[in-house]
This record gives sequence, C-alpha cells and structure tokens, in this order.
Amino acid sequence: MQLDALTLTDWRNYPALSLELYPMLNIFLGANGQGKTNLLESIYYLCYGKNFRGNKDRELVRWEREYFRIEGDYVMDETARVQHLAIYVDAGGRKRLRLNGVKYSRIGQLSARLAAVLFTPDDLLVIKGSPSARRRFIDRELDALYPDYSTGRHAYERVLAQRSELLKEIRRGRADARMLVPWNLQLVDFGVGMIRRRLELLAFLVPQARRVHQFLTGGAASFNVTYQSSLGDVLHEGDDAMKQIFMDHLAATQAEEIARGQNLVGPHRDDLIFYEKGVDLRTFGSQGQQRTAILAMKMAAIDAYEKHLGQKPLLLLDDVMSELDMSRQRAVMEIVVKKKIQTFITGTEMPFSFKQFGYDPIFHIDGGQVQKNS
Repeated sequence: MQLDALTLTDWRNYPALSLELYPMLNIFLGANGQGKTNLLESIYYLCYGKNFRGNKDRELVRWEREYFRIEGDYVMDETARVQHLAIYVDAGGRKRLRLNGVKYSRIGQLSARLAAVLFTPDDLLVIKGSPSARRRFIDRELDALYPDYSTGRHAYERVLAQRSELLKEIRRGRADARMLVPWNLQLVDFGVGMIRRRLELLAFLVPQARRVHQFLTGGAASFNVTYQSSLGDVLHEGDDAMKQIFMDHLAATQAEEIARGQNLVGPHRDDLIFYEKGVDLRTFGSQGQQRTAILAMKMAAIDAYEKHLGQKPLLLLDDVMSELDMSRQRAVMEIVVKKKIQTFITGTEMPFSFKQFGYDPIFHIDGGQVQKNS
C-alpha cells in the first residue's frame, strides 16, 4: 500500500495542510514541539481510527475549533485505483468516515484499509520497562492486525474491572464468593482467546525477528522471545485444556484474590522474556542489545502485516533513528529498500544519507507549517 496525499484540517497544531508524499521515503525534520509526531499520528489515525498516544478524539481537535478532518489518497498493492478516505470528528468526539464517498461507522468495515507498523522511542524502552510495557507492545500489533482481538481484549478488561470490584465487595462482606462463578467463566473465555492470539503471533514473529537480528548483528548473536504466562507452561496446550488450567488457577488463588481485592491470574499478568545467547536481556542486556532486539521485532512485524493483510504496511518511525547507531540506521534503510516499504521518519536532524533514493525526501516542519526541501 502507498499513501500518495495527506490533507489535514484543524488537526492538533495544523490549521490546514495538504501534502503530496513520496512513494518510498518521507523525512520530517524540525525542532521539538513543532508538530512532527502530530503528523505521524494523523497517518496512524487514517489506518486505525485512533491515536497511538491514547488521546481521546475530542482532544485531537485544534484548540478552540469545532472539528478536525483527515483525508488521505492511497492505493493498495494489487491495484492502481486511488482510494479516498475522509475522517471527520467534531469537538464532542462524534466520528464520521467516508471511503470513496460511501459512509462507514468504523474503520474495521472499510474494504480497502491502510495499515502501519509504528516504532516510537517508547518501544526502545520495552525490554527494560515493566511487564505492562511488553504486554502493550504485543497487544498493539494484535489490535492492528486483528480487529476482533481488540474487541475481545476490551471485553476482557471490562470483566477484569467488574470482577475486581466484586472481589472487594466479597472482602467487605457485602457479597458472596459464589457470585464469582459467572465472572470467572467470562474471564477464562476472553483470557484464553488473548493468550492464544499472543502465542500465535509470537510463533510467526520470533523466527522472522531472529533472521533480522542476525542481519543487524552480522550473525553474531542468537535471539529468542518466550511467553511467560501466569498460568504456567501453556504453550502446547489446546484451548479446552488451557481453560481448565485457568479455572484451576482461579480456584487455587481465590482466597488470596479476595484478601487482596485483585485479579491475580490471567493475560493481564503475563510477560515476554527477550534473550540473546540465552541471557535475559532485561536483566543482563546492554542498552544496545535491548534496542537491537526490539528493532528486530518491529522489522519482523512488517512481514506479519504483509502475510495477514496481503499488503505491505506503511512504516512509521517517530524520532527513533537518532537513537540507533550508524550501522543500525543503515540496516533499517536496507530493509526498507529491499522490502519497498513506504516509510515516514521524524527527527530533529538528518541522521543518514538518502542518496540511493534518487530524490530529496525531506520536509521541514515549523509551527504546524510544512515545506519540502527546495
């Protein structure tokens, strides 16, 4: 897929913007706070109908304006037909979508939908961060690849919140422990679905990431990622067996959960462990090793999107190139060129040479104004 043109109206700090984009590389340079990330956010919003920094829609409307509109012209890999997508959101958060003039209620219904792999500075901190950061890392990719995963995950989180309140009520003596039964059934059903999808994605990503990692390190280091479940070793279990294991864990921890008023078992407690040469990178890896590992996983995600969607995704690199050493920067560009991925990069300065592209891909951003290099 390729995004040819982008038009913004009262989006973030952009009162009005129309850009014609390059088919391979687009680099947005500017000082901090000028709108570089806001621009990448608009492309992500075209893909998924939401903001990757978690803002509510009404918070994305430019200050003291009534609405924002994002429009994009794009083509899919198998056809030259130009698709025109317009997303309108008013200050109350009401959203309208039109693809080629036809109304839709949500992004997931679109017949020709953009997709993007996003890489941000937060991703560089995934390995040495908390387990919740690693869960967000894999859940964001799953949300993008499978709209039903996002639906199931939100349902799980709602059950989790309601069950947590019930645990507290039982602890206070205001409810009976038997009331947990229907919530346990829902928790297990949605939770096993989440675990299964996470395992399936990792089964595809890790071998791909291992090859990228070898490329990035010159084949000098072995790489692996394992899934650490609060249910124990469930990697080779079927869904029915996993559900029974989940129920057994809930029964075994019920007294402690009531005493603490917390949900102690389930995919919200799981973790990813990254290894290089069998060593846990969170505990013993250098910053360079950690960054190389997460970069390998992000580059592998491109293959996952292409396999699942039948399309090459866009690649959004938000202020991460300057965090990589020169050899990693060159490796990223080699992957981009080899895979022919349309790529959007933000930064404060030009971190590498772009001569191999045969054109000047730089846009300068200053206070919501964008100018191509002259």
